[in-house]
This record gives sequence, structure tokens and C-alpha cells, in this order.
Amino acid sequence: MYLRTPKRYTAKGSKKPLISLRWLWLYLLAPVVIIGAALVWDNRSDWSQAIGEVIGRVKIAPLDAPTATPTRPAADLQVQITQALDGGNLNEALDAMHAYNDSEPNDMQWHALYPELLVLRAYLVDTDLMAQAQQAGQNAINANPEVPEGWISEALVLDWTNQSKQALSYALRAKDLGDANGMTSAVLGGIYRSLGDVKQANTLIDAALKTNPNLVYAYFVKGQLDSDNGDVKAAISMYQQGWQVAGGDHTQWAGYVADALAASYATQNQLDKGLAIIADALQRDKDDPQLYFRQSAIFNKQGDYDKATQSAQNCIDHNANYLECHEQLAVLNYTNKQYGKSANAAQTAFKLGSIKTSVYYYGGLSYISLNRCNDALPLLRTGLDFAQKQNKTSAISDFTKVLSECGDTVGSVPVTESAAVASATPKKR
Repeated sequence: MYLRTPKRYTAKGSKKPLISLRWLWLYLLAPVVIIGAALVWDNRSDWSQAIGEVIGRVKIAPLDAPTATPTRPAADLQVQITQALDGGNLNEALDAMHAYNDSEPNDMQWHALYPELLVLRAYLVDTDLMAQAQQAGQNAINANPEVPEGWISEALVLDWTNQSKQALSYALRAKDLGDANGMTSAVLGGIYRSLGDVKQANTLIDAALKTNPNLVYAYFVKGQLDSDNGDVKAAISMYQQGWQVAGGDHTQWAGYVADALAASYATQNQLDKGLAIIADALQRDKDDPQLYFRQSAIFNKQGDYDKATQSAQNCIDHNANYLECHEQLAVLNYTNKQYGKSANAAQTAFKLGSIKTSVYYYGGLSYISLNRCNDALPLLRTGLDFAQKQNKTSAISDFTKVLSECGDTVGSVPVTESAAVASATPKKR
């Protein structure tokens, strides 16, 4: 049996046709393309002019790129920091340090000092500065985690923001990395003081001062320990030494030392000395609101209410949300019979979270003096509530009496605003 081979597989059937119908379109199109291209080439100057005219009529909106923010060279910022510190312009110095740290993220020169200045300047009152200090402390660690400066800066920040247990681990890590200038031992001493281990605190501070007799923070903590022990004169001596050292080294800002020294002088009725220290401190930091507050408190103790009021107002001019100065003004303005100003200061202090009963008492009395009992009642009731929580028997009696003058015999009502969650008295002060 024979099988037939399909024609397409035979030698005859495998011959390709001369013209493929499948590609016929290409054969027809090729001459058109070639002739068109030749015509365009021959008349290319005319075509170029025509295309140029068409493009010229097309309006393209100009690109409105944002203007680049100019950045100052690091060397210029270095000069600005030094000049600002020497000139007593700490706010300017802090801004320049922040800019420098952003431009030189791994240079430790100012990374460690920046959070220290922020938290010491906050005095546990300025919550914005405290928040900035915590972030800056972390940034200092990230800049170079293999050196102790960043770790000890964050430890200081945590200790001064009532997180002393967390601060201890950071300080011990810094200790493992070395303590060439004594700052780690000084901060550890402060942390152990906060945790109630006085013996260990004293041992560490003595070691810090032995390593570095020019360490301002070590003198400060030693003064605190002496003050805790009831030896105010010894505390004053330590603060004095720290303040003297700071005078020759403006990178060791010491407004907090001046504040503690002036307050200690005031307890000894050495008011002129306290005012002299504050005046000196304001030359080194013209924008520190706490120094104006301390000045106001000492003037008030002297009985110079006008100067005390002016100093408290200066404080608010430098920081509108500085609670202690609004508290001071509530009392001072009442004393000066400026009842409207006293009531306004008390209201502001209330909104900022004051727990001082005197604020609510004199604010309420001011409203009563203005024949505005309805406005006085919320302040007086809040003050009575705090007096009861703080077990102030005399204050409870005073509030009850004044409330009765406005026809209120009910007594305490729940506090509904920010004062109810106000923090306790700062332990570092």
C-alpha cells in the first residue's frame, strides 16, 4: 500500500511564490514613504520655518519652582553660637545650634549641649522646651551612639522630666562608654538624688568634682544635696562656686544655678544678694523668664510691689505661657488694687493648670471687688477644691467665708478644666 504525500511537502509544492499577498501592503506603501521623505528633505528649510512658527504660537506656562531655602554654612553658625552665648542671647544660640545640628547631623560638638540647655532652661515649667529636649537628646544619641555625650544628655533630660528610673539606664550606658569630663558621674549623682539614694549621690558628685573641678552641674547637684540636708549655707557655697565657674565658660549655661542661689539667699533674708545674682544672670541670658520670676518674688518679699509686678510682666513678655508669672501677677495685681488685671491673670493661670490656692483666692476676691460674683464663683470653688485636696485647713476656711459673701453655701464642686490634671510641684526646684 502506497501513501500519498501532501502536495505542500513535495519538492514541487515547496516553491515560494514570487509575490506574497501577505506583504502586499508593504510593497504599495514603500514608494509613498520614500517619495514623501524625499520631498520633505528637498524642502526642509520651508518645513523647518513652518514648524518653528507653530511652536512659537504654543504658550507654555513658566515653571514656578519654589525658592530654595537658603542654608547658612556650618562655620557661620559656629560663630553665631559663640557670639550669642557670649552676648547673653541664649534663644539665638539655641536656634543656631538647632540649625547647625540639622546641617551636621553626625557632628557631636553641639548635639550634646543642645538638649542639656533646653531642659535646664525649661525649669520643669516650659513643657514645649521639655518636649524639644527629649527629641534633641535622642538625636544626640543617633549622631554618634559610640560616645557617651548623647547618652548622658538624654539621661539628664529624663531625670529633669521626672523619669529618673528610665534616666538611670541611659546614664549607666554613658558610664560604660567613658566619663572623661565627669559629667556622667554628675548626672548619675542627680539621678540617685531623685531616686532617694543620698549616699550614692554624694559619692558620685564627689567623684565628678575630683575628675573635673570646673563642672557647674556637679556643684549644683551638691548644693541640692546640702539643701535637702537642711544646710542652706553649704548649699549657697556650692551654688556660688558653680556660678563663678560658669562666668568663665559660657558653654556651661547656669541660669538654673543663679535661680537656686537667689532663692537660697531669699530664705536667709539676704535679698540684696539675691537681686544682685539675678541681675548678673540676666546679663548672661536676657530672655530667661524664670530669672524674671525670681526677681519678682524677691521684690515682692522686699515689699516693692511695683517692681515685683514689672518683673512678673517682663517674665510674661518673654514667655506668654509661663505659669508661675501669671500666678505671681494674680496676687500682685490684687495687692496693687488692679482687680481686672488680677482676675485676668488668675483665669490664665487656671487655663495653664495652676494648683496654687492663692491664685484662685485672689482672683475670686478681685471679681468680688468688681461686683462680679458670678465670675468669682468658678475660681473660688476650684480653689476650695484644691485646698481640700491639699489639706489646707486655713485656706478652706478662707474660701468658705468668701464664697458665702457671694451667696454660695454649697462648697466644693468638681473641677472640670485643665487645673484638675495639673502636675505636682517639680522635684528639681
